[in-house]
Amino acid sequence: MAAALPDLFDHRRVGGNGALVVWWPEEGLDHSRKMLAAELGYLDADFRRSVVTSDPARFARTVAEKTYYALFEYTRFVDALEWISRPPAAGEEGPRPKLHRLYRPIADFVIAAMQITQVFSVRLAILTLATPSSCSSRWSPL
Repeated sequence: MAAALPDLFDHRRVGGNGALVVWWPEEGLDHSRKMLAAELGYLDADFRRSVVTSDPARFARTVAEKTYYALFEYTRFVDALEWISRPPAAGEEGPRPKLHRLYRPIADFVIAAMQITQVFSVRLAILTLATPSSCSSRWSPL
């Protein structure tokens, strides 16, 4: 049994995309984009009133945008990805060509993971919006 597991997770066996593609073939960049759009669409269509804000969809979009900014732009993670993703010049030496070779096969999955963090932040915003007003006004830790 133990000998079969490395074969299952061998990225060459599944076309270089990794084991996720074996179990969830629809996962990836397009799927994460559609998920984020669907979550915001559901919120816009079904969630009209909240104690926290008068426009729940805009609130959730703002939370998602600020989460993206804080995690990926403020930390300059996006800049690092841009630096790594540019093809190296012929004969270029240093860490960038090696990092580029490592990053290229997983680039779509990294971007999809970044988008899924936005989906997660939209869901946290929905939980915040769904908090009953009676809980926030009556609750006391003592």
